[in-house]
Amino acid sequence: QVIRIIDLEGQQVPDTTIFDASNLENVLNCMQTMCILGRWTKLRIGDGLYSKNCDKLAIISDDTTDGTHNLSLGAFCSEPLNRARYGIPGTPNCHDNLMSAMALYELPSKDIDWNSVINLFMDVRHESDGRLIYYPCRNKPGDYVDLMAQMDVIVAISNCPQERNECNAYNPTAIMAVIFEPNEEYMTRVEAQSRPSQ
Repeated sequence: QVIRIIDLEGQQVPDTTIFDASNLENVLNCMQTMCILGRWTKLRIGDGLYSKNCDKLAIISDDTTDGTHNLSLGAFCSEPLNRARYGIPGTPNCHDNLMSAMALYELPSKDIDWNSVINLFMDVRHESDGRLIYYPCRNKPGDYVDLMAQMDVIVAISNCPQERNECNAYNPTAIMAVIFEPNEEYMTRVEAQSRPSQ
C-alpha cells in the first residue's frame, strides 16, 4: 500500500514517523537512514526509510517536490522545546500529536523517539558557519509525497502546528493523507525511476 501525503495549501510540514507494525520499538531511525542513503535531504524516488534495526519500512515512491525533506534531526516540536525557544508554555505541538495518534496502538515506550521523525517538505539548511537555519517550505498547493510500505507498518503524522518559525511560513495549514493500492502502471514507474543502490 501507498500513503500519499498532500499539502493542500502549500508551505506546510507534516512530521511523519513509521513503525514496524509487529514491533513498535522498531521505529523509523533517521540516522540509520542517512547512513544508508548517504544524505540527509534531496530524497529521490526509490530511496528507503529505515528502522532502528535497518529494516526498510517504506520507500519514496512518488514526489512532486524536489525531494526537500529533512532527515538531519529526526526531531519535532514539543511543549518543552517551544517553551525554551519562544518562552510560551502550553503550545500545540508535534510531540503531543504523535503521542495521541499512537495511543490507539498502545505504544510501549513512554515517548516518541527523538530520532524517528522525518520532516516532510521542511527546508532546513546547514550553513557554513555551523548554523542550522529553517527556511519557509517551497512546496506548492497540491504537492505530495508518496510512501510505499515495504512491510506491515503504522504511519503516524502530525500536521505541524508550529507558528513561531519559518518552517510553515508562520501559518500552519491543512494537509490530507490518502491510502491506496498501487496499480501496475504505478509500480512500473516507480521501478523505472528508482536507482539500484537503494
